[in-house]
Amino acid sequence: MRGILSTTKDILYNDLPADLHIVRVDLTHHDNVVELSDGSTGVSANYAARHDKKRFREGEAWVKRAEKKEIHLKIFEVDNPDLFIISLQAAILSAYSQHHLVSSLSSAVSNLSIKDVARQGDEVTIVGLGGALKEFGRESKIKRISCTDMFHYLPEDDRVKEAQDGLSDEQKKKLVFGSADKNEEFMGRSDIAFITGCAVCNQTLEDLLRYASSCRLRIVSGHSISMIPDAFFQFGVDIFHTYTYPLNMFKGSEAMSAQEFSKVLKERANPLILVRDDFLTKGLKRKSDMSISGE
Repeated sequence: MRGILSTTKDILYNDLPADLHIVRVDLTHHDNVVELSDGSTGVSANYAARHDKKRFREGEAWVKRAEKKEIHLKIFEVDNPDLFIISLQAAILSAYSQHHLVSSLSSAVSNLSIKDVARQGDEVTIVGLGGALKEFGRESKIKRISCTDMFHYLPEDDRVKEAQDGLSDEQKKKLVFGSADKNEEFMGRSDIAFITGCAVCNQTLEDLLRYASSCRLRIVSGHSISMIPDAFFQFGVDIFHTYTYPLNMFKGSEAMSAQEFSKVLKERANPLILVRDDFLTKGLKRKSDMSISGE
């Protein structure tokens, strides 16, 4: 079966306006930004460039190719793409998806929260240390929360401490931390799987969804999945929590730092949640105001 990004690309590229092309590709050492000729913007996490200056320079070469209006096709023709190229692909698909996502807002319904989906005694696996850990931690119905990421986290690690800020000692007792090799074990015993959208950029999302196949509920959340949800639903996602971006969102923000990138996202991105048609009643297909936080 083709992967989520390749499936999304096939769907989008069947109906691309002939005059729509990429005019900007910008990189920080954490994220990618792609802007189209109509002002549509896409973003994605960029793991490969965080610790590898050589990969960052190679990414800058794709920035120059954007000026030739060929990146949107050529980058999907790269043989055996590495994580850097995959993350750029995600940002491009995000940009080309924006007008599709914005059109879904007209049928949006609000107020789907963790309390709405959790059941008494639920066990949860969270992949990615983000705001969701605190929100699940505060929900009294949740019995245990297993937390993983690409790395092995110890209780004394700064990111682990920060993720737990504001939780009571009793709430912290529900938390179990493990490395990525625990994902299959943790998800196999969980009722809910909550996965950061960054997983689409490090090519682990399909495996994580397979591990979560026995879960009652599979949620994928974050900026890196701001694209049409069709392929995600095909791979078993039940709740798809992402964001839409206003036209020309990064206009005036040249040579961005990671801090400036985060500031613009926080101020201008709009939350959007789409729910798989057969998961809830027919009237709850799309929602746009959810209290679950992702990346």
